[in-house]
Amino acid sequence: MNRKVFFVTAACSLVAFFFFAGTSVWAGEGTGQTSAPVPSATGQASGGAVSQALSEADRNAAVAAVEAWLKLLDEGKYAESYKEAGAYFRNSVSEGEWLRAIATFRGPHGKAASRKKISTTTTPPLEGLPEGDYLVVEYETNFEKKQNCTENVTALKDPEGKWRVIGYHLTQLAPEAENKPGAQAN
Repeated sequence: MNRKVFFVTAACSLVAFFFFAGTSVWAGEGTGQTSAPVPSATGQASGGAVSQALSEADRNAAVAAVEAWLKLLDEGKYAESYKEAGAYFRNSVSEGEWLRAIATFRGPHGKAASRKKISTTTTPPLEGLPEGDYLVVEYETNFEKKQNCTENVTALKDPEGKWRVIGYHLTQLAPEAENKPGAQAN
């Protein structure tokens, strides 16, 4: 399946954008050609049961924080989404970099027409990331101008006990691979 992937995260002072299907773009400090470890859904999936490492209250608080943050993106409130992101994100990526990147790659899709949570996954911190509780929330999302997308949002519980977003990953079918009337499946 031909898939186009967009990934924004704060890790090792960069915002990374990955586009499979031919294009790679990197933005960040230094040469801009460096990748970095990021939280990913390699932990325990929550197929309905709450992870032993995370209480149900924490999981619910993390999901609520993620959904409030996604609403800011849907409404085009990118500066506010930056301010609401975790300190690790804000200390790693300038507000200007974030505003340019998210407006370019997320803005054209418009608001979410539908968004369905499909999983929550706990994950331990990876090398170079702060210690703490992480939760990755995955959604099936249809935007006003783009259908059949998956959003993965990584949240970290900050020292004050508040869940904040530190990673955003948007995956979509490449335009030529989307289901179109009369298109044949391979």
